[in-house]
Parts: sequence; C-alpha cells; structure tokens
Amino acid sequence: MIMTKLSPAIPMLFLATTSVAQAQLYPIEREARGGGTIQGCDSSLHVGFSSLIIDPFTYVFNAEVDSGITAVTGSLWSYYTTDFYQLLGEVDLQIAFPGSGDYPVCLTVNAIDPETQQPCSTTTCDLFQPLADSSCLSLVPDFTIAAVDGQTITFLDQSSFAAALEQLYWSFGDGAFTAQVSPSHTFSGPGPFEVCLTVIGPAPVYCSATVCKWLYLGPTGVDCSVVLDQGYLFLQQEDLVGVLDTSRTSGMNTAVTWDFGDGYIAVGNVAVHAYEAGSYDLCSTVRVWGPLTTDTCISTLCRTVEAYPVAVVDELSEGLLVNAWPNPFSDHLSLSGLEPGMVDIAIHDACGRLVHQAFARTDGPSLTLSLERLAPGAYTVRYAQDARMFIARALKQ
Repeated sequence: MIMTKLSPAIPMLFLATTSVAQAQLYPIEREARGGGTIQGCDSSLHVGFSSLIIDPFTYVFNAEVDSGITAVTGSLWSYYTTDFYQLLGEVDLQIAFPGSGDYPVCLTVNAIDPETQQPCSTTTCDLFQPLADSSCLSLVPDFTIAAVDGQTITFLDQSSFAAALEQLYWSFGDGAFTAQVSPSHTFSGPGPFEVCLTVIGPAPVYCSATVCKWLYLGPTGVDCSVVLDQGYLFLQQEDLVGVLDTSRTSGMNTAVTWDFGDGYIAVGNVAVHAYEAGSYDLCSTVRVWGPLTTDTCISTLCRTVEAYPVAVVDELSEGLLVNAWPNPFSDHLSLSGLEPGMVDIAIHDACGRLVHQAFARTDGPSLTLSLERLAPGAYTVRYAQDARMFIARALKQ
C-alpha cells in the first residue's frame, strides 16, 4: 500500500483554526460505502432495482430497467452473502440473507449499443442492509454530544422508533462499552475514536440498528495513517471480478477510483468488471480529505488478478461435449450424462458473458432446466459434477 500527502485538490468540509483541544463528532455516512452505476451502454439505459421484505432477512429484489434507445438482451444479478458471489440470470431475485450486516447486490443489464451495434453492459450496485421485519424500517439510531468536561464526554441518545426501545449498547472505540442510556466516558488521547450506539426494540421482533460516528479530541493536522486504513473486498467468478471498498476513514470525505489494469477505470465504492483471460494488476486509489487533515491523503493498494476464460465455443476441449435437447429449445432444456448428486451449472451467451448460474440436485442421468427468461440466441452450457465437466451447445428460439 502506497500512501502520500498532496496539497488539497478538493475543498475541505471543515477546518479548525486553532490548536485548542475540541470535541467533535464526524458521521460515518452509509453513502460513503454504498454503490453506484457503471454505465457501459448508452446513457439512455437506466438500471435500478427495488426491494421488498417477505420474511426475516429475506427479500425479493425487482429489476427496474428503462432500456432507452438500447436493445436489452438479458440481465444478471450478482450478490454476496457469506464467502462468495452468487450469480443468477433472472428478472427478479429472492435472497435469504444470513443476518444483519452490509451485503453488496448488483444488477447487470446486457444490451446492444445503438451507435456501435455491439454488445454492452450497464451495472448498478448497492450495499443492502437486511432487516428482521418491515416494522424495523422505522428504527433510526442516532446520538450526539450532551456535555464535554476535558477528556470526559457525555453522550445523548437521539434515536427514534415507532415502538419503545428495549436496550441501548454503547462502544467507545477504545475497548470500553456500556448499556447506560446517557453515558459519560473519559477518553485517553486525541483519537479519533469510533463511537457506536446499537439500539434494540422489544419482543418478539427485537429490531436492532447501529450507528457509528468518529469522535476527535484535539487539533487538526492528523497524519494520513491515522485517518485512513485502506482495504477492499475482492470477489471473483472466472473472468468476472467484483470489488467493494472497506476502507476506514474516520469520518472524512472519501473518493475511490479503481484501475483494473486493462484500461478500464471505475469510480465508486462498488465496481464489477469482466476481464479477458490473462493476468492484470487491479489497483484501488482512495482519496481522503476533511476536518482532521490539512492536506488530501492519497493511498493506492494493488493486487494481481488472474482472469480465467469462460466456457465459450472455442474452449470446448475443456470438457466432454454431450447432448442437450430439444435443440433449438423454447423454455426448457434437458442435459444428459449426469449421475445422482449436486450439479454446478453455468450458461454463457455468444459473447462469453455468464447469464445464468445454478446449483441443482439430480437423481440422474438427465436434468431439465427452466430457461424461460433467457433471450433467444446461441448459448454454451457448462455443468460440473464431482471431478467431471460437461459442455453442451444450445440454441434458444
């Protein structure tokens, strides 16, 4: 990781004019770690999605796509739940999240660009925070400073909820915590300290939410290494790579730029990119500015990506070519050559893009797939079972 200090390129949000000790909270905005849109197609194509809770931590996501002047050919959801990305080519998506937290969810729409008549893709991503119940939507945690006595700070809960709050838990960023309603805590040093408040509602749902803010006690001019701890989450599926910035920036303003090493540049805290097969240097550059530093801090973190080719027609030697019927097919496609057990299925379009992936159990020797939502065209179906891989070619009419 390379960290440098540059003169301010972007105006500061706040700058203290004295070196006298002060107590100030700086919010940790959810938007600072949220998503955005990677516009690979004509700007008239708008990609978005909405969500609806149906069970505890279980949601249905609905695609909201305005094709504009483009010709949409299909869509692909990608999301992260525990330790890997899952991809699914469906119009709508249902996810059972493992619990509360931040989970990236992305929707990619494939289309034909009207100017170049070439395939293109636009992706919209967001960090999603699942809830246990729809009533939890009204729970908004918040707090402020009630009093300052030297290094001793008294905090005031300002949370709101449709029902009465059951419990409050405070953590002060220095290893101390309490369950008091309006606690006072004595800090050692100027910080910054990440102060967090978790509020919990009554039974039977026990809605919970957490808000964190950075507390700084002291003058400006803090070193970059204090306010910026860079990191990012890296997830890969063959040639498709997703990245999520996880940098800790002590309440400062942040801008993230991704250089994927093949000429593709993305801006935002979430990005998804499909590589050609090969080795690349993927670099994240984080710029931080705000009230605690006198200069803009810049840090770059790189890692090597080995992109693997997808199963397109030229690569059929990777697996055993078997039958798929009927061919051409309409809504259902049957595959042969299977044994009882789990099957990993991946379907790619004629451009090599992954448009459908599923894990299924079969009693063998064949399996029928429901592919109503795939657009007409040529597809390569690759499915793996145990140590064997099979490849089939199919045409949807």
